[in-house]
Amino acid sequence: LAGMAVAEGILTARGGMTSHAAVGVLTIKRLPFGKNVFFGVSILPMSLHLAASLSYDVVILAFTGYFTAVCLDLAYKADTVKVKDVIALAVVMAVMGPCKMVYGAIAGFCLLIPVKKFGNWGKWTVSAAAVLGSFLAAMAVVNLRTVAMYTQESDSYVAWAEEAGYSFAELLHQPVRVLQLFYNTVAWQGESLYSGMLGESLGNRDAVLNTPYVVILLLTACLVILVLKKPGEEIFMKIKERLWIWFICLVIFAALMFSMLLAWTPKSSNMVQGVQGRYMLPLLPVLLLTLKNQKVVRTGTDDRLVLYTMMAADVYVILRIFAVVCLRL
Repeated sequence: LAGMAVAEGILTARGGMTSHAAVGVLTIKRLPFGKNVFFGVSILPMSLHLAASLSYDVVILAFTGYFTAVCLDLAYKADTVKVKDVIALAVVMAVMGPCKMVYGAIAGFCLLIPVKKFGNWGKWTVSAAAVLGSFLAAMAVVNLRTVAMYTQESDSYVAWAEEAGYSFAELLHQPVRVLQLFYNTVAWQGESLYSGMLGESLGNRDAVLNTPYVVILLLTACLVILVLKKPGEEIFMKIKERLWIWFICLVIFAALMFSMLLAWTPKSSNMVQGVQGRYMLPLLPVLLLTLKNQKVVRTGTDDRLVLYTMMAADVYVILRIFAVVCLRL
């Protein structure tokens, strides 16, 4: 039975990685620009780790990327929004939304698409209702009971800490306390959240299964190089569109911390517990694309060389972890 369970886990993980790769191909194909940036994020150690796991983060990582690609394509390349585009966005929201509801805020990326591409305000309204309605319907079917439990409870108990936690009503009446906990979390854990997003820690219970920090710095440099403007490259995003993307990402990050504050943080803690860097990984590609500008232009560096460097770093991390595990046998 144990062998069957292990085999089933391996097959499921392989299926998850295959699905992630398939959606990744569709994402790269649909993107109007920034293809190498998205590909670079998809081969980070944490991205590969999640793609090969049994976590629902596989679905979130893959489908947020595809949703973003469709929105950017419709906003900056396509002449009109077709019915199949609206259906694709609605299906993605319905599938991804129940996994972690806070990511539903990426529906705001649809507002990057000019109304004129829908034809008129009537078609825009119907399309918006279809996308948002699919998300709300999926949430009602899958997560309504969970949402009701957290919002209606007057008393909360954090099992892992064996202490009392915050209730939804308490947090709503203590906005200053909430902001203070958010600030402490970013101030004290900001660096570890970023390195964790790239893949510094790949084992929940084993600190040795990690990516060395020098590799994290190398991967960071590679991502920065990929996002810089190349000679003759056109920049599509205007400042107001960049600000809107930053706002959506900030809303999602705040919602993630609020959810962990509600479900995972005891009252004795001075910061939000349970927040992990990988939670922001689905938003990293679009955030990086907003950094491309006219003032900093790179020359003489082939994107393929940068991506090969990242792949070599992945191979090193895999061999290093494999060697560590073998030494324990």
